Amino acid sequence: MNQVISIAVLAALNFSFVSSAASLTSRRTSLEQAVGAFEKAYVARDLGSLDQFSRLCMKGRQKVLCNGKFKIQMEHSLGQDDRTEYISFNSFAAAEKWLRKSERSSGGANFPVRSLKPRQKCQSGFCSYDFDGGISHNTLYLKSIKYGFINYRDADDYYITEVHLLNGD
Repeated sequence: MNQVISIAVLAALNFSFVSSAASLTSRRTSLEQAVGAFEKAYVARDLGSLDQFSRLCMKGRQKVLCNGKFKIQMEHSLGQDDRTEYISFNSFAAAEKWLRKSERSSGGANFPVRSLKPRQKCQSGFCSYDFDGGISHNTLYLKSIKYGFINYRDADDYYITEVHLLNGD
C-alpha cells in the first residue's frame, strides 16, 4: 500500500514539474517563433501586435525593455543615389504607423505591397532572405532581420531589434 502511495505521489510531482517546466518554456520565444511572428505581422500590416511581447531584461543592474528601440533600415531601389533611411521607433506600433504613412491606396489595395522572399538562414544575430529571383515594383520586401537573445539556463529568449526593408519603388 505504501508503495502505491509513493508511486502516486511521485507521479503527481513529476506531472507538476513537467507542466510547470512547459509553462516556463512556453513563455520563452524561440528564434523561429520570433522571426515567424514578425514575418506574419509584417505581411498582415499589424506590427503593433508584437508590442505585447515586450519584456524586461537586465543590462548590468539596469532593467530595460528587450525590444526597447526598434530600428528600420529602408533601402530604395530607384533613385539617383540609391538612398537608405535609418529610423528608430519606441514600439512596433509606431513603426507600423510610419510604414502606413508612405502607403497609397488604389483599387482597394495598399501600395507598396509587403512581401517576403524565402528565408535563407538565421545565424549570429542575423536572418537573411533569398533575392535571386529579383524584385517587383510597388513592393516592400523584408530583406533582413537582426535579433537579440537572452540566455537563460533552460532556453534562449529571442527578440527582434532591427529590420532592413527593400522598397521596389
